[in-house]
Amino acid sequence: MLSYTPLFALALSCLYVGIIYLFVRKEKKAVFYSVITFVSILQGVFFVTWSWIIISLKINLTREFPSLEDLILFVDLSYYIVSIPFLLIIMWFGSKIILSQKHFPLLRIVFLVFFILALIGVFILWQPIHDALYYGFAP
Repeated sequence: MLSYTPLFALALSCLYVGIIYLFVRKEKKAVFYSVITFVSILQGVFFVTWSWIIISLKINLTREFPSLEDLILFVDLSYYIVSIPFLLIIMWFGSKIILSQKHFPLLRIVFLVFFILALIGVFILWQPIHDALYYGFAP
């Protein structure tokens, strides 16, 4: 079970911060530092909380099943807590790029609506994939 090792949580955190860095690297310094600081703190809180739950699960042997349920609930809730700001940042910078085009104003709006709907679809469809990758396809 990969949830007992920090490999996936670390890889997910680094990937998350790296993608956000690629989006905001050309922004003003205030926007750049505030967004990077926000996502770094968010990932740090996720990792520290995840580590605390894993340590309490290993120490507390008498409550194994409720603690495991707590871990599963934490992983499910952390997906929403981490993914919603991530998708909002992608939506903000994607819409900024789409609306900066000069030609075909109606097509820009239609493309922006489809872009937002596609991001919502990715958000909905990625949750089972996130759970499967997090637990390492364990039964």
